[in-house]
Amino acid sequence: MAVNVKSKPALNCLFGKKTLVFVSLLFMLVLVSSPFVFGTNDWIVINVDVCDEVELREAISTAPGNAWHMIGVGQDIVLKESLVIPKGKMIGLVGDGRLVGGDGVDTIIVKRGGELQLWGVVVTHVEGGGGRGVYVERGGIFSLCSGTISGNSADKGGGVYNKGSFTMWGGIVDTHCVISGNTATQGGGVYNEGTFIMNNNGGIYDNRCMDAGNSVGLGGGVYNKGTFTMNDGYISSNVASKGGGVYNKGTFAMSGRIHGNVATSKGGGVYNEGSFDVKGDVRYGDATFAVYGSISYNVVGTEGGGVYGNRLFDVYGDWAINSNEAAGSDSDRDVFIDKNVWQFYLLTIIFVVLFVVGGLFFYRLRRQKQLSAKGVVDSKVVSGFSLTSKRPKKLDYNKRAQHYPLFSTLTQKLFLKKMVTMKCLNKMYEVHEK
Repeated sequence: MAVNVKSKPALNCLFGKKTLVFVSLLFMLVLVSSPFVFGTNDWIVINVDVCDEVELREAISTAPGNAWHMIGVGQDIVLKESLVIPKGKMIGLVGDGRLVGGDGVDTIIVKRGGELQLWGVVVTHVEGGGGRGVYVERGGIFSLCSGTISGNSADKGGGVYNKGSFTMWGGIVDTHCVISGNTATQGGGVYNEGTFIMNNNGGIYDNRCMDAGNSVGLGGGVYNKGTFTMNDGYISSNVASKGGGVYNKGTFAMSGRIHGNVATSKGGGVYNEGSFDVKGDVRYGDATFAVYGSISYNVVGTEGGGVYGNRLFDVYGDWAINSNEAAGSDSDRDVFIDKNVWQFYLLTIIFVVLFVVGGLFFYRLRRQKQLSAKGVVDSKVVSGFSLTSKRPKKLDYNKRAQHYPLFSTLTQKLFLKKMVTMKCLNKMYEVHEK
């Protein structure tokens, strides 16, 4: 007996093969890109639009902990005080509006344990007002996914002062993330004391690092005292006295482009006093991507149009340091390693060693003279035994103890135990002789 079974139609019959393939590829793309955009945690995304400072602060304060709270900023918001991202909050600011900080205060502060993402928002200050764009405390996390930080000023880190973790993602969305038009005396764009990573097409450009007299300024684009990894992106058209692009006193590994920066003194592209590696590839997880990087078209007033340093640095892969300009000789225009600094360090080390050895020698000589003058210990006596006599020399232990006034009570006790042992040894020798 035949039984009719009504089967379900296949997916390709319902949607068509092309539609099914397109949906599958789109789903795979979302899965692959999600670790870069949203991380590896399961995030709860909540969309809230705000129109003024009161609504923005309320949205942050009422945001749930341990979950991403995405806040829409579609228009300009003038802040009277710094916008604080507190501990335990994971805040994302999304939109094409501007956050305008008040005079003398930082626009945004990311507290220890807080996390912030910027997507398209502009962080700036009122015209003529001072204050940095973003300040990241130790333990805070800041990601610039897209948008701009510009028009800010401070003594350190005009755009961003980072003590925690700061990451620039430039290529995830269509608009790039940019830090530009900021001023400071150290780190016009970024002052880093924590961990700073530049990825994709992020840019740091048109920042200025000078004091009031335009004479001293370190790191027009970036001043690094922590760990700075430049996987990609560009640092260009920045100005400083030393280190037009980057002034490095920490650990700096780069695979991007440093072009067209200006230093009035030394190091048009990079001024290096720390660990510096120039690499031609970038690693994301288990994958390695070739990146052509270069330090080119930078200008300096004296030496080191491309790189000025007091130590050697390593170059890996396909790299170019060329077409830089220096007011000194042609040999100084791309890379200048200051040999005089090495000689100074060597002489300093030799002087310190001689000073310590000489000090110990004269101290020992003076000590021996004092003991010999008081008739306590012969200069040839070691641990109570004479090197010139077969019999141990008896010592006046009370007088010997008086020569150690700086000993602590514990040390004196230990020394007295040693004297008791020596007395016993003397008695043993006396008995043996009898």
